[in-house]
Amino acid sequence: MGEFSVDVDLDDAEKVNVLGVRREMRARTSSSMRPAAHRLASQAVLLRGPGDDRVGRQGQAPRLLGLLVEGFRRHIAPWLRLPLTFSANSLLHARPLKRHYDQQSTGAEGKYSVTTGEQQVDRRVVISDMPTPADSTPSVALDGPPVPPMARIMSYSPDDWEEFIREWATALEEDYFQIKRLGGAGDKGADIAAFKTPQQFEGPWDCFQAKHYDKPLSFGDAAKEILKVFVSTLEGAYTLPRSYQFLAPRGLSTQLNMLVSKPTTLRAKFLDRLVDGDALVKGLDKDAIEAVRTLVAGTAFSMFRSVEVQDALTTHSRTRWHASRFGTSLPDRSNSESPPEDYSPDETRYLQQLLAVYAERHPGTITTLDSVAAVPKMAKNLQRQRVRFFKAESLKAYSAGAVPPGTFEKLQEDIHAGVIDVADADHPDGFAKLNQVMMHVGSLDLSRHKLINVTEIEDRQGVCHQLSNDDRLTWVDET
Repeated sequence: MGEFSVDVDLDDAEKVNVLGVRREMRARTSSSMRPAAHRLASQAVLLRGPGDDRVGRQGQAPRLLGLLVEGFRRHIAPWLRLPLTFSANSLLHARPLKRHYDQQSTGAEGKYSVTTGEQQVDRRVVISDMPTPADSTPSVALDGPPVPPMARIMSYSPDDWEEFIREWATALEEDYFQIKRLGGAGDKGADIAAFKTPQQFEGPWDCFQAKHYDKPLSFGDAAKEILKVFVSTLEGAYTLPRSYQFLAPRGLSTQLNMLVSKPTTLRAKFLDRLVDGDALVKGLDKDAIEAVRTLVAGTAFSMFRSVEVQDALTTHSRTRWHASRFGTSLPDRSNSESPPEDYSPDETRYLQQLLAVYAERHPGTITTLDSVAAVPKMAKNLQRQRVRFFKAESLKAYSAGAVPPGTFEKLQEDIHAGVIDVADADHPDGFAKLNQVMMHVGSLDLSRHKLINVTEIEDRQGVCHQLSNDDRLTWVDET
């Protein structure tokens, strides 16, 4: 390509092969250390003094020369409006550029000047203060440190927080008949209700109250919610819950935490607020206040509890929503079971389709699944297909506890979309079609699916048999 010459030492221009410089540029800019720097066209290129990144006592900078050349070409030369020439066998001269090192400068930084004609830029600078050269290769990934679950929770909306608690409740060691999210206007102080029996509000149930505030939950805030429970119970909206648990991302205030830890003290303090004229009972007449006081006095306040956020996260990690919600790794997947000797009812349709494939290849010899054993090659093929089917069934069962509902079905849909054209193409026979689809499904790009991290090739192939079970794939045209 030619050579480039620039005066680095004030004695004579150094010559550098441009092709070599470009190689050095690639290597250095891809490194995590980029010791050279450049400014935009409105500023000068400035380097540190001797001893810095192999800058010699006389100012030589052999390791930085490549970066200097590239910075000069892109930024300084246009700014100085230098008359540059270039050809395959000529030198590209930038002789008007000069720089000197001020030995009187304090520290190890030094001072450099860029001079052309009557214009001079003179400034002390530290290399680390300069902007990093832009990477010419655009990234298709969004880089950055992962956001911890606790930090994600802090940014949730009230609706997000209620949904998180509903998910969390599904992992509690309780045999709940149903868990409902009721948060919103008219919820009677019950954001999430977990019912123990089909009688729901008329039977035993637990209440989980979501409070996503920008500060710890105070006694004043909690007292309003506690009052709602007693008033709603007296109104017949529901029976008193077995437990009433507060969940707040920033926890409870110190005062409320202490009160919840001493149920009798909490009840006494709450009763102190149940008097005519107190802001807490505004809107209640004297009879209603007295009825609430009577119910409160006979209730064990140990029903009111708090759930620590870290404990809630630990419990939530056992749910099928955790990995998707917080971007964590999926739980380990256990090995799938081997196919049983006897055919199961769940295998009926895809086995019928496989039998048609084998009978087409060996008419007269293979007429039933039991007769497949007469042709060893087909018998081995049948066993492989059954292993694949059961692996896919294992993945489906795993997904029910590891990913949100519908995740596995989306994977099935994309596999179907990826192989259907191959299946619909012309093939010599059903056996050839089966093999082509089995080979092609392994090459599909399914990287966008969360389950792909725990999915093997045989799982994909087994999904094809699940689709065959539903007649969405056929191997032999039925006439």
